[in-house]
Amino acid sequence: MSPRNSVIVAILILAALAAYFYLGGGGERSQEAADQAVSTAVLSLPRDEISAVAIQRRDGTSLRLEKQEAGEGAAGAGGEAPAGQWRLVEPVVWPANAQRMESILDVLSHLVAQRVLVQEGEGVEDDEAGRLAEYGLDDPELVVTVRTGDGERRLEVGARTPVGTARYARLDGREPVFTLGEYLVDYFTRPVKDYRELTILPFTPEQVQRLEIATAAGVAVVEKEKEFYWNLVEPFEHPADYEDAIFLLLMPLSGLAAQEFIDEPGDLAPYGLDRPQAVVRLAWDPGDGTGLKEEVLYIGKAGEGGTAYVKTGSDTVMVVRLDPVPFARVTAESLALMDLVRIDDLFTLHLEVLGPGGLHLMLDKTEQPEIIWRRGDGVRVPAPMITELLNAVTGIDAVDLGEPLAPGQAEGLTYAMLYMEPPPGTEAGSPPRVLRFGEPDEEGWVQVVSNDRDRIYRIPAIRLERLLDQAAAILAYQEAEEEEAAP
Repeated sequence: MSPRNSVIVAILILAALAAYFYLGGGGERSQEAADQAVSTAVLSLPRDEISAVAIQRRDGTSLRLEKQEAGEGAAGAGGEAPAGQWRLVEPVVWPANAQRMESILDVLSHLVAQRVLVQEGEGVEDDEAGRLAEYGLDDPELVVTVRTGDGERRLEVGARTPVGTARYARLDGREPVFTLGEYLVDYFTRPVKDYRELTILPFTPEQVQRLEIATAAGVAVVEKEKEFYWNLVEPFEHPADYEDAIFLLLMPLSGLAAQEFIDEPGDLAPYGLDRPQAVVRLAWDPGDGTGLKEEVLYIGKAGEGGTAYVKTGSDTVMVVRLDPVPFARVTAESLALMDLVRIDDLFTLHLEVLGPGGLHLMLDKTEQPEIIWRRGDGVRVPAPMITELLNAVTGIDAVDLGEPLAPGQAEGLTYAMLYMEPPPGTEAGSPPRVLRFGEPDEEGWVQVVSNDRDRIYRIPAIRLERLLDQAAAILAYQEAEEEEAAP
């Protein structure tokens, strides 16, 4: 046979085989492949009326998910939950995973079969030893019961089809028998953990309004005044450091998720939760009009691989990715703001620096059409010099919390002064920022007070010297300008 004829014969053989399978010679496997694209809606339920879903597996695993009524709460839910939220009630009580629940409702409200195998009236129920067993429906691997206001519907799922991409199924124990895509069945065969809400603290740092941390060192409470502005309210009142302290604590807690659940921990000592390293209480506003949400988090000992054991108000212990050390080390002092000049102060339109030897710098800022700083007599100051001055201003940070201010003590600090009027947009009647400095001592320290705090602080003398030097440089620059302009 010539090569050309061999090719022709091969093509004819392949065509014949294709026709054989297409016309049914391939049996069940070819029929399934041919009908793969065919789909039929076998169950339609009003999504909003589904109130419970029960999952029973042949291996004995049972799950039940229920929609909450108004005011019902679930362990770990952080208080009462709004109506419509789903929770797992069997085998444990826990908020349901919202995304997985949405997928389940999508499937059950509009259940689509790949194809229908046995129509109603063909008597599958009567063939107990035959076709039901063939389909795995004599003893279903999975039974899903859906409750609505009209009663319950029961989905039975049996064996895999020969191709293995679908399952045989039927509704309410009767025809028709149909096939469901394996990907749909997968929503009901996942581990129990996958149906639980994993997120323990569903907030962002910007939403938090109050933070309380109790450790062996004591209790520290901070509250939000406005964006980026926080205040210590216990054990004493003082501005708090959001950027370098509070934010760094909130970030690892934001969206904290469980990696593992221990539902019956028994003795809490092995997890370090009999004596937690830290107890964190948070209040946040989710911004959905439901008001503040509150949660308490007990932080135990560190686990393996950067994890820690924690628990909330329920008995369940969770493994999370968290370093407990920064929380165990929190003190009120570590949360206090040491900056004596706040960010908003730098937007002032009027600033003054007074110092020894009659130094008195007055600066006014205009912002239209561009930012320009001028001396009180109208001399324009170069931008680089202003930048150096403002850097010196922001560098005035206390080294510690100092001590409570005694009556009349502030008035005795007359060596230097920094005065900054409230920036535009500040609430009417707001006072200016005023810092008073004492004379440097022999050890190189300067006492300083701020008119918004009842404490006296220490700063290194070099920081005050830098401020005064920059102010003097601006004054010298102005004097040089006047000398050059003279005839």
